[in-house]
Amino acid sequence: GRRSVVAREESRTFGVLWGYVWRCGDCGVVHSSSLINSADKEKLEKLRAEYVHVWSSEGASTSKASNTGRVLMEQVMSVANTVAQVGELPVSTAIGAVKTWTMPSYWVPDQDVTHCYACGSQFPNDKAKKHHCRCCGQGFCGECTQQRCAVPGRGWMTPVRVCCPCYDQLQ
Repeated sequence: GRRSVVAREESRTFGVLWGYVWRCGDCGVVHSSSLINSADKEKLEKLRAEYVHVWSSEGASTSKASNTGRVLMEQVMSVANTVAQVGELPVSTAIGAVKTWTMPSYWVPDQDVTHCYACGSQFPNDKAKKHHCRCCGQGFCGECTQQRCAVPGRGWMTPVRVCCPCYDQLQ
């Protein structure tokens, strides 16, 4: 794992109760202390504590960081698909922009995917449903990406859409 000494920040409630949070630059707050009274605070200040936040470096690549946005985007799309058709154009335009922005760097851009990478079937237009294998990043039709499995090497820790060759390789 990766080791990082975290910063202690003091918080005060009505000048009587004190507490601390330990904040990691990468992960945010990783620990918060109980509130203590002012008398105990003086005793505790004589002690020096060092909190070390350690997290797994497995899957901590830049692709994982970019996947976070994509995972969020997939959740947003799920909610957006349940919304009524009112205002469909503005919603789909906004979703398209966010999809492009959150696309992992190893994915082939949608505009470059004109045929399914596996079966060769042509996508009739830009609105055609294209799917990316979360392992290799190529574009596929829905029939050729029905398998699902985790792809830890790319930061996908839960089952996600993959193509047949990648599924076989990951099993």
